[in-house]
Amino acid sequence: MPPGGSAPTVAAVELIAGDGEQAIDALAAALAAAVPGATTAGIGRGLRQREALGSTALGGGVALPHCRVSGLERSVVVVARLRSGVDYGAPDGAPVRLFVAIATPAEQPGSHLRLLADLARQLRDRGQVERLLETDAVEELATALLPGPTRRSA
Repeated sequence: MPPGGSAPTVAAVELIAGDGEQAIDALAAALAAAVPGATTAGIGRGLRQREALGSTALGGGVALPHCRVSGLERSVVVVARLRSGVDYGAPDGAPVRLFVAIATPAEQPGSHLRLLADLARQLRDRGQVERLLETDAVEELATALLPGPTRRSA
């Protein structure tokens, strides 16, 4: 559990998207579905505002889109895998096949930064990324990154 906040709700999904905009729409819907009271529109707006500052693609087929949302009950993470990658403005030009999307309460900026840093550190491990991309069970995507008491697969 992150200091200063409760453990995030975690969901894992197989994502279907033909481009980066469709990926954001699907990620926003998955994030909103995981937290009571969250809206797809609100989270989608937050993700798009953050992407407007610069792509959250890390390279190597991975992106870490994130936003803070006012009034969000708790942090939520969606680990999403695509069978075919999408262009997401990665620094290496590689299509993104693994998204780890985060939405956190705007009122808890410290929790947001800690969660973001922890996930970014894990996603720099090429072996970890390969395991996530190759696993057969989508449920394993969530537990591999954030093994916590609150998790579900969609």
